[in-house]
Amino acid sequence: MAHSDHPPAPVWLLLLDCCPFPAMENQGTATADRTDWHPFDDLDAEALFFEQYYSQHPTPDCSVTEYLGGPEACRRFLARMQAAGKYCRHAKLAPTLTGPSEFTVSRSGLCNDLSSDTNENSDSIPDLLVITATGGESFETLTTVLQRVRSLHTSCGESAQQPILIITGFKGLSRNLPQHFAAACCETEIRVPLWILPLNRRNARVQMLCGSNDLLPTISELLALPTEPDPPAPPQDPTATLLLTPLSLLLISQQHPESLQRMLTISGDGWTGLRTQQYFLVRPDSCQSGEQDLENCSLYQKPDDFWNVNNSISACEEIARAMLDAATPPPA
Repeated sequence: MAHSDHPPAPVWLLLLDCCPFPAMENQGTATADRTDWHPFDDLDAEALFFEQYYSQHPTPDCSVTEYLGGPEACRRFLARMQAAGKYCRHAKLAPTLTGPSEFTVSRSGLCNDLSSDTNENSDSIPDLLVITATGGESFETLTTVLQRVRSLHTSCGESAQQPILIITGFKGLSRNLPQHFAAACCETEIRVPLWILPLNRRNARVQMLCGSNDLLPTISELLALPTEPDPPAPPQDPTATLLLTPLSLLLISQQHPESLQRMLTISGDGWTGLRTQQYFLVRPDSCQSGEQDLENCSLYQKPDDFWNVNNSISACEEIARAMLDAATPPPA
């Protein structure tokens, strides 16, 4: 980000327990059904909308730490926040449909081995506020949550610098498909919407591939955190065509899919996925390393096979092996 004499705005990250992708859900014909989706319509009109965003840890009971890339990634991130004199808090939103929604604020950090909140003034605005909310399966509850958070977000801008708001979910909703459409992984469970607002730029829809591991680099850029003192070692082959390194979503939004070839690792419940712009490879965790791995793998061609129903592993074995090789760390 360009240098500014003003301190960076705080960042709010709203993580819904599940978040249906708007374009995949039937909005119905009744006025009430359309009203349920009104907050999404507002977000599309105001925010930077990432349509190819994936939850990389769509497992049951996934923690915030796991969702953001794991304990080590969070530890390095929080160390940089502390070095910059910043802190974060975790708030849990308990939505109700009969009365005002309530926040329960926790003073614990994002991971157990490092507390990020050393500020004694509990009423001060944290530099990073992570909000987790339940009830995303209900459109009515989802609307209540979004309206509550956006109302608080707007009111903060009246007395102080308005936070930047990131909205997404731990996972999406599964769909009831006919048996002959059954897939190794349901696309709507891992592909969720993500919005960022406001960024003092025009709203836009971004088609670049990105995932939940990209959130910490994004927040780091938004908060202008210092560079890591001991960053992870770069890949031995800098010319590798598939990039696994997490990146800031702000950087990703300025790229063209053909200029930035990425591969996301997705850890599901009993399976592991590898997603590139053109392919999605799903491998059961029961597979053992060896030549026969591909017999139990599934490969779906993107974007044509949206619902993951046409397994192309037999016709694309070389591509599948290249993806597995790219995701395998080199020997020490």
